[in-house]
Amino acid sequence: MRAQPFPATWRVHVEKNIPLFARRSVTEQSEVLGHAQVLLAEKHFEGCGGLELTDEIRVTIAAQAARLLLNREDDYFPTVTSVLVYPAAVAHEAKEHLGGGIWEESESAAAGLATGHLGAIFLAWDNTAHGLAEPGDARDVILHEFAVLTEHFFERPIELRERHPALYAILRDFYRQDPAGSAA
Repeated sequence: MRAQPFPATWRVHVEKNIPLFARRSVTEQSEVLGHAQVLLAEKHFEGCGGLELTDEIRVTIAAQAARLLLNREDDYFPTVTSVLVYPAAVAHEAKEHLGGGIWEESESAAAGLATGHLGAIFLAWDNTAHGLAEPGDARDVILHEFAVLTEHFFERPIELRERHPALYAILRDFYRQDPAGSAA
């Protein structure tokens, strides 16, 4: 699947919606696009809440998630089976254990939500598109839902490296990428 040619119309979506894609080497771009094709083939993408799921949305999400696989062994997020995309933030109920048998329930709107027990990731497309358009604002919903600290590693690498150098080094070694070094 990774070796198949990436459709030119899909590449246009990636280049348009993921500004940092252009900063990658040709080899890295090719790897990201290959990983994206596997994610598109293996994961179920579905538009929800009236959102018409287009190739642009599917390809953009897959390519940004594929960024996390760059220079790594291919695990393709084995616990994720579905990516459910809503037009805007999704209301969800949250329960927090306060201790002593007491639970607090609340409802809030989420731009994204990962549910390990369901194998699904929920994304709000409006927030997702905004986060991609503003690299460095630490609001990338895709990176956040596939791994929270990962969002900071890729979105604010210099800040993370300065505040937590040991943690930054672990993530640099894990992802085999140095976004703080390429951002300088």
